[in-house]
Amino acid sequence: MPPHVSGVSLSEGLDPSELSNFFEKFESGIGVWTESETEAVWLPAKVVSQKAALLTVVDDTTGARVEIDRGFAEVHPQNPKVVADMTALFHINEPGILHNLRVRSDLRDQRPYTFMGTLLICVNPLQVVPDPPMETYVGQQLDPEAPHPYAIAELAYHQMKLGTGGLTNQSVVVSGESGAGKTETSKIIIKYLAHRTQGGVGGLDNRVIESSPILESFGNAKTLRNANSSRFGKFLKLQFTADTAALAGGFMETYLLEKSRVLSQAQNERNFHILYELVAGADPALKKRLGLGSAKDYHILFQSGCTTLEGVDDAEQFRGVVHAFNTVGLTAEVQEQVWRMLAAVLHTACMKFAAEETAEGEVATVPQKDQEEEAAEASAAANCGAPCDVRTARVDMRDEGQGELIAELLGVTADDVSKLLTTRTMTTHGETFVKRNGLPEAAYARDAAAKALYESVFLWVVKTVSDSLGRGAEHLPFIGVLDIFGFENFARNEMEQLLINFTNESLQDIFNKQVFINEIHLYEQEGIEVAVSSCPDNSECIKLLSSKPNGIITLLDAVCREPAPTDEGYTRQLHAKHARDQHFPAVHKKFMKDAFMVRHYAGRVQYTVDGWITRNNDRIPEAFQDVLAKSSLEAVQGAAKVLSAAAPAPGHARVKSGTFGGGAHARTKSSLGSKPTVARGFMDSMTKLQAVLEKTTCSFVRCIKPNADMKLGVFNNKYVVDQLQCLGILQTCEVLKVGLPTRVTYTELKDVLKNHAAAAEKLFEGEPEMALISAMLWAFDVPSDAFKLGKTRVFFKAGQIALLEGLLKNASAEKGDWIMDRLRQALADRQAAKAEAEEVDRLLKEAEDLYRTGLIDAGMAKKAASAVSCGPTPESQELSQSQELSQTLKRVRKSVTPDQVEALIEASRVDNLGQYAPDAKAKFDVAAEDTLAKARAAKDAADALEAALGGVGGDLGDTLVDQLGDAVTAMQRARTALVAAARAAWDAADKCLAQLAKERAAEACAYAATVTASAATVRTACTAANGAADAQRAALAAATAAAPTAVDLADVAGKAWTEFREVARQAQLDEDDAAMDARAKAAREQREREAAAAAAAAAFSAAAADELPPPAIGRRSSDHKLSMIESHKDFNASQNIRFLAGAGSARARRQSTMGDLLDMEQKAEEEAKDEIGELVVR
Repeated sequence: MPPHVSGVSLSEGLDPSELSNFFEKFESGIGVWTESETEAVWLPAKVVSQKAALLTVVDDTTGARVEIDRGFAEVHPQNPKVVADMTALFHINEPGILHNLRVRSDLRDQRPYTFMGTLLICVNPLQVVPDPPMETYVGQQLDPEAPHPYAIAELAYHQMKLGTGGLTNQSVVVSGESGAGKTETSKIIIKYLAHRTQGGVGGLDNRVIESSPILESFGNAKTLRNANSSRFGKFLKLQFTADTAALAGGFMETYLLEKSRVLSQAQNERNFHILYELVAGADPALKKRLGLGSAKDYHILFQSGCTTLEGVDDAEQFRGVVHAFNTVGLTAEVQEQVWRMLAAVLHTACMKFAAEETAEGEVATVPQKDQEEEAAEASAAANCGAPCDVRTARVDMRDEGQGELIAELLGVTADDVSKLLTTRTMTTHGETFVKRNGLPEAAYARDAAAKALYESVFLWVVKTVSDSLGRGAEHLPFIGVLDIFGFENFARNEMEQLLINFTNESLQDIFNKQVFINEIHLYEQEGIEVAVSSCPDNSECIKLLSSKPNGIITLLDAVCREPAPTDEGYTRQLHAKHARDQHFPAVHKKFMKDAFMVRHYAGRVQYTVDGWITRNNDRIPEAFQDVLAKSSLEAVQGAAKVLSAAAPAPGHARVKSGTFGGGAHARTKSSLGSKPTVARGFMDSMTKLQAVLEKTTCSFVRCIKPNADMKLGVFNNKYVVDQLQCLGILQTCEVLKVGLPTRVTYTELKDVLKNHAAAAEKLFEGEPEMALISAMLWAFDVPSDAFKLGKTRVFFKAGQIALLEGLLKNASAEKGDWIMDRLRQALADRQAAKAEAEEVDRLLKEAEDLYRTGLIDAGMAKKAASAVSCGPTPESQELSQSQELSQTLKRVRKSVTPDQVEALIEASRVDNLGQYAPDAKAKFDVAAEDTLAKARAAKDAADALEAALGGVGGDLGDTLVDQLGDAVTAMQRARTALVAAARAAWDAADKCLAQLAKERAAEACAYAATVTASAATVRTACTAANGAADAQRAALAAATAAAPTAVDLADVAGKAWTEFREVARQAQLDEDDAAMDARAKAAREQREREAAAAAAAAAFSAAAADELPPPAIGRRSSDHKLSMIESHKDFNASQNIRFLAGAGSARARRQSTMGDLLDMEQKAEEEAKDEIGELVVR
């Protein structure tokens, strides 16, 4: 394929992805998923409209109309249908996958299995779901519409037979959290593989199938999360013959049995199933021989308050185990020996010790029958955990005491049992001596012996079952089925949870490598284009847990080697060494002494360090294996050997202490065994397992738990989506959508030609190697869409492996001539198809030039259109200038206006300014005329600035952006389609498909025409945008030129306005003062006139008194005059009052017009100054 097809590199203009994001739209009416803070996580909605990043939807659930800013919230399109293979989803996203699984899990049509390419997802149905007939999968290619564990098993079987990619061995990794259904899924796969082959070892298939119930009973238990939780890991390898792929044998390996469960369980959990099944299912005679009671008679079975499982009959399960033992070849005698060892575990764990005073102090003894009741009371405080009921220790023990009964059950002597638990051998300074145990030491030895005894039984049963499968030669190909404990996060997490979660981290790492990293790397190497999101990587967390010397697990071993190791010291070192690690989050201060936290791939887990030093050392009485080895019972002897073989050679994990569990340091070697630590043994096992898995081709089954409470019919979205995220299922979809899981090298395919290989290579001389390979596939009618050609191998899509089988079977030597004829025809078709592809290549080159130019034009047009638009585009310098000028206009508008000046002039008229102070009025008029002229000039300048700014921005810019977006989108789609057509044309040429290449060429012509037309539209929009931008720049220049004048005139007018108001205030004061002076003068003159009149009247009265009395009429006239004088006095007083009142009223009247107006203007000016200040700051 020509190099230019892979893409266009642009040095200028807009990046295509940027344009796509800028113009991406959701069509109105389509269904989408919107984020929710509720348990639903995602809610369905319908799109109403979209404007830029603002999306308006209607919630399907509530009917509410919601606006979503896509810059801050995720929105994903819905898929049109639910599918059986999620690589076929139109839209691969979290809500789409979640919805698909939810619908398929609905009880009305429950389909718990769903494909993702060759990856199987199993949502635990929480009920029995009938399996389809196995025959429908045997020999069939992978059907995307029929997901089931049978299909994964068949795929692994096919790949093992073919040896694709040079590998033969296969592994099926079943993973998920506890309760997700891993064990049941593994059983289905094993059952299918056991029945898949014909011939092989007789009865082996039944033995393989019957191994499951045995291992479940001995290794599974009820936890809070799962009623049948695997408390160990199991890797079952089924071997097949190299020629016929018939089942030839098998063997199994186990990892990390949770031995601590033997002694203690959390509330409402159970011990291992087999202990309850034994006490419930053993017949009376057997129970009597074993000295057994009921489950409630044993503290280790009843301490959690749970002895039964809902819907499970322990007695029936016991009979199933007996049947399975019979199938794998255990005789009734050997089976009873197994029951005896289990009974010994129950009796040992409940044993009480008597106290005896000796010269060494108080020591422990194993009591006889008549001492048991007294011993129970005396040693209750010393025994670990809550003691068994006194009655419990005496149930059906016949005439023996506890020690004698345990010894009889194990086929050893009572003295051996007593010495094992109550004494220890000490070596110091080269001298060896026996020391008696006190009650605490004896209790510790008893608990260690009980756990070790159960572990030895478990390991012996596993080995016996494994041996029954008949392990074949090492070179035989195998299919391994790994069923291992799921990720755990409880309210209290101990050392076992840490090791379990480390296992899951390791498995996740293998999953990442095989499904993501290796796949993508191989695609890149082979030149196959795959677009995927970033792959998850948990290697840093694995490093935190296991790196040397300071990894969390390895550091535990290092602390155990210290002279006086303590849990607190270990925790303190963890916090000191890893405080800054991003996968080591801080815990609350109150938990710092005994807890730490790890951020796993599946979430954060807080671990409580309590007794880890003791647990890790896992020390058992040194004579334990020797005592069991001396047993008269075959199974007990075998258990001792298996336990000894399971522990690697003793190394650095030795605690030099005379006390139990790694306490205070002493130069003494204890008789407690110094076998390697639990952590070291576990890490060694995990290293080996990881090495095996990395050398096989892995198929993966991801199991999902639908809800935390295991309730039938409940699918909790939030609970499930957390699992989807931590299992990496979203990224898996992106990789597997390509669907190329089967690969065959070119060399392997050319071997099909046999004797004709040389002639075929000569025929294709001058052609690339893939030409011959594609011609071969064409010759055998392999569909072109079933494979992709890499540089060195062919990649077949999921489910197409049967086509490859057909090619290999049909390429016989007898068909050599026919093959050569077909190759010649294929070569001719290749040449014709190549010519068509070259024509498409020419069209593509021309379109690429147009596309590149169009993108550059679009980039410039977008900037120009954005400058025209009023929308927020901070990168636009023109918009920045426009905004600055707009702020300037606001400042100018805040200056004085002619209306303000005229209002003050009108107020002076209302107040009759100048009536008393004409000089003040004259000054006022001069200032008014000057200010009004300047205000009018400032207004005209502001109007001119506003008019210039009116040419900047507007709807035209938005319209151009929309037009440009449509044109660019059309051009992009056409270009993308053209590139796809070019690739398809070359792919058709590579695959010798002349007709298909011709069809792709015709399509390419149409797409090229669309690119040309769209590029022209972009050019037109660019021209319009540039024209609008030029007009805007001109308007901006005019506004920029007008702004200084407007500012200057506004400042001048503002200054004049300030001065004019001062003149107005002074004129008002002058007018008031003049008015008061005038009225005071008038009052004085009036009083003088009245005084003169009064004097004249007085003189007249005196003259009249000297004369004769006047006539009556004259008297009346005189009286009248006197009355008038008095009246004038009264008038004089009232006039003075009215004058003063009138003067006050006039001043008040002027204050209510000019004064109030001036005060209002003063206040407005102060507010304007504040606002202008803010504008300047902005």
